[in-house]
Amino acid sequence: MNVSKADDPSSPTLFRRSSIPVGVSIIPPLSAKEKLAAVNNFHEHNKKKHVSSVPPSQVVLTPAQPVQGSNCAQVTGIWNPIMRAVYLMGNSGQSLTFLFPVLVASATYLLDISVSGGDQWAYCSAPGGHPQYGTLTLQSGHLLYPFILTGSCQFSIMVAPPGDTRTYSWTKTELTKVS
Repeated sequence: MNVSKADDPSSPTLFRRSSIPVGVSIIPPLSAKEKLAAVNNFHEHNKKKHVSSVPPSQVVLTPAQPVQGSNCAQVTGIWNPIMRAVYLMGNSGQSLTFLFPVLVASATYLLDISVSGGDQWAYCSAPGGHPQYGTLTLQSGHLLYPFILTGSCQFSIMVAPPGDTRTYSWTKTELTKVS
């Protein structure tokens, strides 16, 4: 049997031909300008002062590194080490849960979850100690959730893909303390 270099599993070029499975896209990071717009829109809605900039993310969680300090991601899905992503089936009850146990009360945060596909993702969170339910709209591969932490210094959020039969992927979550 003839095996070309591109088909040889030991070849570093193996995944160059088709490194992206069907239905999965590479999600570029949001620019500082896009993050600033999301935060200022949230501040305007909550009658807070606009900010002039958004600092770099303080917490970055990925499928390959789901724990950073006391912060962690709990995922029910299928890990793909080649794509460094977790796949979630839309109608399977699979979800992403992010835990941030040590945050600053009364501060504004921006949570940025990078996922592929699905216009609306359901969420449940409790930034003020009371559960909030709703949907997050996908924006260029990102689910943005700005929030003001009130009450406790802990925050968690559970995010679920749309309830259809498609496959979605999660590649990264960033948490930024804005003010």
